Amino acid sequence: MQVARNPLGQIENILWNRLRHKDLEEQTIKSVLWKTIIDEYKNHKNIDISSYLISISISGSTLFVKTNKPVINKEISLIEDVILKSFFWKIKKIGINRLDFEIRYL
Repeated sequence: MQVARNPLGQIENILWNRLRHKDLEEQTIKSVLWKTIIDEYKNHKNIDISSYLISISISGSTLFVKTNKPVINKEISLIEDVILKSFFWKIKKIGINRLDFEIRYL
């Protein structure tokens, strides 16, 4: 006896898996950028800025880094090339091939 398959259920499962994968990828990207900013700033300035970072959000190909001090935004932007190089290397190493990101500071 064969059980009838529900094509809508299969489509829902496929969509759910894609959404879950996208959310996981976005969380990974934000986490890697967060850690990269902290590590690279510490390497260049020998200062831990983790208490100044508030959040990182993604909109399309733009990553928004929110801090609680405008001077930190400027300081981070001075080493942005180093941060991006390290960030792209890390995400590529874990299998994320999106290399079209731009960083904006809030």
